[in-house]
Amino acid sequence: MVGESGRYGTGQSAPTPSGIHLAERAYFGVITVAALFVAYLGFVVPARMDESFTWALLPPLHARFVASLYLFGTVYMGCCAIARFRSQITPGPPAVIIFTALLLIVTLLNLEAFDFDLAPVWVWTGSYVVYPLLGVALILWTRGRTGPPSPGPSLTIAARRVLQVQAAFYGVIGVLLLVARELMVDAWPWPISNGLAQFYSGPFLAIAWCCWRYSARATLVDVIPITIAMLAFTVATVAVSARHHSLFSASEVATWVWFAWFGAGAIAAAWLLALRLTAREPAQRPR
Repeated sequence: MVGESGRYGTGQSAPTPSGIHLAERAYFGVITVAALFVAYLGFVVPARMDESFTWALLPPLHARFVASLYLFGTVYMGCCAIARFRSQITPGPPAVIIFTALLLIVTLLNLEAFDFDLAPVWVWTGSYVVYPLLGVALILWTRGRTGPPSPGPSLTIAARRVLQVQAAFYGVIGVLLLVARELMVDAWPWPISNGLAQFYSGPFLAIAWCCWRYSARATLVDVIPITIAMLAFTVATVAVSARHHSLFSASEVATWVWFAWFGAGAIAAAWLLALRLTAREPAQRPR
């Protein structure tokens, strides 16, 4: 019999029955707590976000939309931290790398928006150096690791298409926010600055990555993390947009596109979740 150290390599413990290592759960857990803190500030005390977070000025709608983006991160990372199958979490570390590395780049491109005499700014900058580096290390360390296949009904063609459409939308918008911020500022349905436009690019591209990767998964169980996270994000975005509806112009096409897209996204996520909850387990073959 081959020993555990021989099978899994020196210094690397054997995987758990789920194929998920405790270090991975800890990584997701720490980020869950950090994202929850930002979401709390944006939703509950948006006026304090500028002094407790990073930007010199965070208008309430911006603060609450940022909170919605971080709510996506909170729910998604939380689902990964408690996931039962490895196939549910593998898009997670690359998503963190995309999200945090791009936010670090945006920070460096907009240094005038930050007061580096404040401790939270250094925490912000430091975390978006550490998180992607840890993500890369985690990917390399777990490369080739597998887990048991997830049970349950297969992911339907319609579900795959929904995720692929979302991946394409958030991917295109994310790239434009990063490289054509002036264009996106003009097209945005409510007032934002060039720096804020670039800030949104990281979260949008991370969401695009997740939707694309999960669209290739095998079962409805596999996509539970992205489904719940997208439901939380889209519902929160519709809610905060409705709360600040005075900042939107009903005569602008962008306003209608905004509410239609996120409203449809909430419906799609709810449908995917209902699909999983109501799906029948495939019958097992008699032995």
